[in-house]
Amino acid sequence: MLDINFTTVIWQIINFLALAAALYFLLFKAVMRVVEKRTEEKNRLINELKEKNQEVDRMRAELEEQLAQADSMVNEIVDNAEKQIQKNHDRMLERARQETEVILGEAYSEAQAIQQQSMEAFYERILDTIIDIGGKVIGKAAPTELNEIFVREINDTLWDLGRGNIRQVQTLRDSLGDRKPTVYVTTAFELTPEQQRQLVRTFSALANRNVSVEIEIDPSLVMGTRIRIGDMIVENSVAARLNDLRDEVREHLSEWMPHE
Repeated sequence: MLDINFTTVIWQIINFLALAAALYFLLFKAVMRVVEKRTEEKNRLINELKEKNQEVDRMRAELEEQLAQADSMVNEIVDNAEKQIQKNHDRMLERARQETEVILGEAYSEAQAIQQQSMEAFYERILDTIIDIGGKVIGKAAPTELNEIFVREINDTLWDLGRGNIRQVQTLRDSLGDRKPTVYVTTAFELTPEQQRQLVRTFSALANRNVSVEIEIDPSLVMGTRIRIGDMIVENSVAARLNDLRDEVREHLSEWMPHE
């Protein structure tokens, strides 16, 4: 049988417990403090890491929001730019269309004017040719007695003027002043002495004084006479009547031809 000394055992237990207590206070507690400190540090680091992660998440969210806003702004800028480009394009097209219409309108008007001028010039040449030929035909076909009729008619016209238009006669006399007036007679054929005397008597009566006469032959009158005294001109000739006919035909042509 084993001889157990309980006293020794008890003392051993007490020594172990004392050693354990000493180790606990001297070593384990210090270790625990270190462990607790490291645990606290670890927790602090973990918390900081969480905070940093949260900050990162917040910054990421802000960045994503800014990127979204930037993308929206870019899209808006692009849309506005496209709209402005389209607006400028439409404006340029409209301006080009208007300018084209103006150019075409001006070109059409100019073409119409050129066409009308060409037609007027063409008809004018035809009319001049007809009047010229008509004058030559009349000059060759009409008897010389017709010239006497023209001279007699103009003389009668002047006498009628003296009897019926006193105001015009007085205006003529006032314009002549005190000088002896000269009557300039242009005739298609040479006047007979009697015709010259008739004209002198007529104009002397109109001027209420003696007059002198200068006579010029102008075959272009075809038949008849043109007379000038002072500012008054009186003409009775085939050329004058042909010119009146020319003006009348020209007026009818002007009404007939299309205008802009």
